[in-house]
Amino acid sequence: MEFKFIRNQTKYCFILFFILNALEMLLELVASRVMSPYFGTSTAVWTAIIGIILLSASIGNIFGGKISEKRDVPEVLFFILFISALFIALIPKLSSTINPFLVGLDVRLGSLFSSIILFLIPSIMISIITPFLIKSILSKTDLIGEFSGKIQAIIAIGSLFGTFIGGFLLIPIFGTNHLLYLISLVLFILMFISIPKKVEKSILIISVIFIFITIILFIIPVKEDLEKGVSLDTKYSRIIVQDTIYNNQPVRLYKSSGAYSSGMYLDDETKLVFDYTACYNDSFNYNPNIENVLMIGGAAYSYPKYWISHTDKKMTVVEIDPEAEKIARKYFKLTDIIEKYDKNNERLTLLTDDGRIYLNNNKIKYDAIFNDAFSGTIPVSTLATQEAVQNIYNSLTEDGIYMSNILGEAESEFMISEVNTIKSVFPYVYIYNSNKKQDKTYGNYIVVGSKKPLNNEAFLNIDYSKGLILTDDYAPIDKMVGDSYFNH
Repeated sequence: MEFKFIRNQTKYCFILFFILNALEMLLELVASRVMSPYFGTSTAVWTAIIGIILLSASIGNIFGGKISEKRDVPEVLFFILFISALFIALIPKLSSTINPFLVGLDVRLGSLFSSIILFLIPSIMISIITPFLIKSILSKTDLIGEFSGKIQAIIAIGSLFGTFIGGFLLIPIFGTNHLLYLISLVLFILMFISIPKKVEKSILIISVIFIFITIILFIIPVKEDLEKGVSLDTKYSRIIVQDTIYNNQPVRLYKSSGAYSSGMYLDDETKLVFDYTACYNDSFNYNPNIENVLMIGGAAYSYPKYWISHTDKKMTVVEIDPEAEKIARKYFKLTDIIEKYDKNNERLTLLTDDGRIYLNNNKIKYDAIFNDAFSGTIPVSTLATQEAVQNIYNSLTEDGIYMSNILGEAESEFMISEVNTIKSVFPYVYIYNSNKKQDKTYGNYIVVGSKKPLNNEAFLNIDYSKGLILTDDYAPIDKMVGDSYFNH
């Protein structure tokens, strides 16, 4: 049996190898964005995604090899492409239905079950095709070794193409759901092209209908509904902006990698939503001479807005995601606040840079440095190591203060390790709960590093001497934070 619309069967099989492997890598990248609003983007989540993709490839290749001995390529390819395309088109709806029920599980179990439900079947279907294409190509040549090498090269190049075009271009442009519809559309088109010669007209009509429906889904713009949440894909994460009620007041929240990292009261855009951010004001108690501060991690720029509207001091904000500032200007009134309180752009400097790289190259001495950089609930590892803390120490004046926000329990493995790491550089280190109570349960804690002794009744008495000293060479932060978060 042959393809209805294809003359050169072998060349078409090579093209299919390239496209399908590109789509499979693209699907893997999109999977992380599908999961991130619910489970974050930790190593555990990526492990679940990659593990299920590899498992599905193994299952698909085994079944594909068996079926290829009994069926022709076009006969099977058409139906497999149909199942894959249909299932991928349903992922956005399936995700919003099942993930809210799985989010209460341990992140490892939740992300694993989600990966199985959402991505196992389409990945198996795509992998089933591989043995058919190999058999079709090798059956038409005596140059087995040469053609085997070509097949492997095309698989690798296709995967590389899918990775680069997806991560660098398509995800930021189209967003998660529309990109899933695009993958589905490409599979439906391949399905239509791959129709066997002997086929009912009704199947042709149905194929065209599915292609048309997918095109509609792809081109329909997403209507913004802030109450349901607006999903925004950037190069670094999937961000959700949502209007809701917090502390019995209407707020707009900024959610990144499964965690709320910024917020704004809708009736007062300079008021702080989260209590822990107010703890940065304690820096004036520790160093009354503060004039210029550095903040690492901007998100929706909630605290920088508060800073320029409530003080006459300078602040530099370093945020790695270039889209974060755009989102803050569009949804969180950042531009309005700057124009009102810093019209001449003299006090607030917004930089797009990796916090660690900025510190590595920094020559400015700051009176205080605030670290509020997270990937979901997990602190950025490159800012938590001894080498990073040394750079922070070098970037402070003699009266300078370092304050880092950490989410967890006061005596969790990561907390005591991070405090011990900071103590390996700073002569004085303190920790306190953001609620200012002698409370060691799960929550936001502020760790303070200073070159001089400080006094605060809220400081906790904790033995952190048994904690690790985290280094660039060894910093198992994902595991430490994951165990603390899901066992609290």
